[in-house]
This record gives sequence, C-alpha cells and structure tokens, in this order.
Amino acid sequence: MVLWPPSAGAPERRRRHVDARVEAGALALRVTGRDPALEWKLDAPVAARAVTLSRDAAVAGPLQLFWSSRGCPHFSEACSRTVVADAGVSAVEFLLDPSDPVRELRLDLPERAGEQLRLRSLVVSTSPERATLPIAREGVELQASPAGLRITARSDDPWITLPTPGLDARHTSAVEVVLRGPAGAAPRVYWALGDGTLSEQAAVDLAGADSGDATHRARLDDRAAWTGPIASLRLDPGTGAGVWTLEALRLLGRAP
Repeated sequence: MVLWPPSAGAPERRRRHVDARVEAGALALRVTGRDPALEWKLDAPVAARAVTLSRDAAVAGPLQLFWSSRGCPHFSEACSRTVVADAGVSAVEFLLDPSDPVRELRLDLPERAGEQLRLRSLVVSTSPERATLPIAREGVELQASPAGLRITARSDDPWITLPTPGLDARHTSAVEVVLRGPAGAAPRVYWALGDGTLSEQAAVDLAGADSGDATHRARLDDRAAWTGPIASLRLDPGTGAGVWTLEALRLLGRAP
C-alpha cells in the first residue's frame, strides 16, 4: 500500500501542527507547533511487515512511527519505532509484526518549529522481501550490476549509508566487506548510535583477509562504542575518487 504518493484506495491523510503542500511530486512539510505528526486510518487492518519512507531534509533528525492494532489498541511508546534519518536524502525502514495487523499509523516529525522536510515516498509493505537501498553522498553514483553494487565517486571522501533498523550491537562480533576497486584502498566503516551521530570513536578500519585483495574484516565487539541499537552503517570505500564494486557487506554474529 502506497501512502505517498497516494495510490488508488489509499486512506485519507490527517496532519497535526504541520503545514503540507505538494511540491515537484514530493510532500513538502513544515513543522508549526508541538507534537507534529501525520496520521492515516486504514480502511481495514493490514498485516504489515514494514513501513519504508524516503525523505530529504537539511539536518539529521528522528522520525517515530506509532501504530494501533489488536495488541496495541491505542498509540503508545510501546507500540512505536524510532529511526534517526541522516541529513540530505535518506531512506528509513520501520519493521512491524505481520501477525498483529495494523489499523492506524502515525508518523511523528522532529519537534522543532519551522523544521522543513520533503516526503518523497511512504509505503506499507506486506511482502517478506525487503529492499532497503543505500544512500550515497552527493557526487557518488550507485548502480546495481551482476557483480554487485557499483560505486562511482568523482571526488574525495566517498561514502554510502545503509539504514539498519532493529540492529543491536550485542548480537554482532565483526564486520566483513567484499569490495573490489583501486589497489591499496582501505575501506572504513562508521556506525550511528541511537542519536544518529557519527564520530571517529564509532568507526573501524578494515584489514585485508583470506590472502586476497577483496575481502576485508574488522572486530567490532572489542570497541567500546559498539553498543546498544545501531541506527545505520556508513561505508567509506576509500579516501579519493574511484570506482568500486561492493559484492557483500556482512555482520558476523557472536559465537554461541
């Protein structure tokens, strides 16, 4: 079910303390007061697996999704998910339990008067397949290929960000990247904690592994900053312009 742009049969959208207007196919939003939110009351309960949205904004900020269902008859903190969206164009995903169909949805926006953002898409998914796409820095092009994700950077400091809803650091011990590109390029991974900020303390350089030049790994569970919910991962394939093919990015679980 596509809530934005509205598809045929999409429920009516309500808003609270938000000005909204259609602008070049996007829904331009401006916060006007406290507790700003968009709401949808579904015509019939939906066994939703995820709600995904794409938005762009000048600054990073939290988005909180509430839902009502048989198990959650009223909007409450217990029946909500919060994701910190990066500045610029960002895709985020809220995972839901399809065994408890949702009846209503409420998207809470950052509570800062005058805050502006553009909602590009909002989709309620019932499919077991997920298709969360990375977000690239301006000047970095992404293209799917049979070999993997092709990353083309035309300037220094390239990176891509991958939302990681539901990721908890305690279940992961290491990261592994299979990346083909310029010789000598040293990939680096950053992670965003609950507030969405990035820092050098929450980062790790990946070293070559398996006697090859494509596979790189690094321990995570020995890093003090690898803790709690992880909002997203950022991969820096190198430090300068170049072309890389990302074949895999894996988080390795802890040994039982």
